[in-house]
Amino acid sequence: MTGSFPGLSPGILHATTPDGGVVYDLVTERLSFLNATGAAVCESCARRTDQSAWIHDWAAATGMPDDRIRHDLDMALDAFHDAGFLGRTDPLPKIYPPDAPVTALREGERTTTQAAGVHRIRFRSRDAALVAAVDDLLGLGIDEPPTAEFHLVADEHGAIRLVTDTEWRFGGVDELIGSLVTVVNDFVARTTTDVVLHAAALRTPGGSTVVFPAAPGSGKSTLAGHLLQQGWAYLGDESATIRAGDLAVVPCAKPLDLDEVSCAALGLPARIAGDVPVTAVARSASIVRDPAPAPMAVVSPRYVGPNGEPASATLDFTDALVDCVGHTLNLRYVGSAGLASLVGLATRVPVHVITYRSGDEAVARLAALGIDS
Repeated sequence: MTGSFPGLSPGILHATTPDGGVVYDLVTERLSFLNATGAAVCESCARRTDQSAWIHDWAAATGMPDDRIRHDLDMALDAFHDAGFLGRTDPLPKIYPPDAPVTALREGERTTTQAAGVHRIRFRSRDAALVAAVDDLLGLGIDEPPTAEFHLVADEHGAIRLVTDTEWRFGGVDELIGSLVTVVNDFVARTTTDVVLHAAALRTPGGSTVVFPAAPGSGKSTLAGHLLQQGWAYLGDESATIRAGDLAVVPCAKPLDLDEVSCAALGLPARIAGDVPVTAVARSASIVRDPAPAPMAVVSPRYVGPNGEPASATLDFTDALVDCVGHTLNLRYVGSAGLASLVGLATRVPVHVITYRSGDEAVARLAALGIDS
């Protein structure tokens, strides 16, 4: 056995954990946990470490003979091949990182800059009414230098082009406003620097941050609306960016996505169903515009209906990491650094699951977990 370790297959992400390591395969979408030796082998494959030097170091550290180390390493590498960590050569589908550079404004253009995760998106147009409509919809206008730019161009027939790093076409203002949140979400979900969870994020009346990752249709947005009516502050209901390193939660501009049933549950008129402004849900609601501290808790909410069974559970590290990975939107874009952030989140922050039959019951479940409301 000579030369360097074989390189990891395309699509294999890896990170260290308190007990060893973890691998996520972007192709199979499978999460695998490694012991300390497996983690060391994985790291050596990532670094293309010299095998002879590695065997010598491990023999010196463990007191085992070189031949035994070589045998164990061969077995580990064979297992890695069988799992697809090594030897797979098929390239991954191409990714499209967000790329909408800021350019010089032209005379007569109006703008609004909206916070959207780590991005500061400047919307620009000669049509002041279009810019005002965007500002009214997204509701997280900020006075900061933009990092990305969306250009709105209306023609003489009322059709609108929205130019980002791609081009979108809409028949009119109503069609634009009905789709704009999707455009912003797509841009944010291609973030390459920080993990983005499909989650609501709010700040408790006591000032703590809580993230609520959940699958579509689980009642996440309705719960966010209920908590807003209880005096919680709003960071977003669709995506929560977890900043690398300090795990700060970065807000994302977005109204709440509420259907007629959700509106009824929140005491709101059915006619406003759709993208509902935060202040329409709770008139005095506070909108958080700056990054919030690392969450005190991550809570996966699951609405089970009036006949369901309420429950709550705190997940161990393994299940917590599985849950966080399952709700991450951009692992393909953020790579192993993002997986490391999720390990940090599952290690440092309690991760819970609650099932509930009503908003009031959800609040009671949160209180029982020590989350103030």
